[in-house]
Amino acid sequence: MIMNDANVRFSRHRDISWVGFDPIASEPSVVPEWVKNVFGSAPQSAAVAGGEAGYLILCWPDSVDLRDLTVPGAELAEHTGRAIIATCADTQSSALDIRQRYFAPQHGIAEDIATGSAMRVLADFWQAQGGYNELRAWQCSVEGGHLFSRIQGGITWVGGRVEAEGV
Repeated sequence: MIMNDANVRFSRHRDISWVGFDPIASEPSVVPEWVKNVFGSAPQSAAVAGGEAGYLILCWPDSVDLRDLTVPGAELAEHTGRAIIATCADTQSSALDIRQRYFAPQHGIAEDIATGSAMRVLADFWQAQGGYNELRAWQCSVEGGHLFSRIQGGITWVGGRVEAEGV
């Protein structure tokens, strides 16, 4: 299937539904000066992925609780057209590799509760950070959600448990 100029594949293994995408590469970037004022905390590193309307990945130390970050408002558009993916390693849980949050108020999404597109980007980012070919993530939104990714055969697979309403 072609979706937004991307080849998309589908798979199901046990209770996890997987969607396979062409990879999106990330590249290191300078942490923008405005980030600390917007989020109330400064990340240790940054990267970008996609074009000017793509993603800004902000990586905090694992000691930071991402739930404490300030949720940015529409004023984020004054600083960037990119969606923000906040992430950090999870060194506290043997069941997780990373934690994440996703903000894009300038695109009408104050905070997404569980974001597969962020996992697609983070798969490449974390592979470059520590050689992760598979990730187990917790999205630290109020609702929360477990997400998974793996890079296999040039495909970035994003997975999660899907619950159908009304079934």
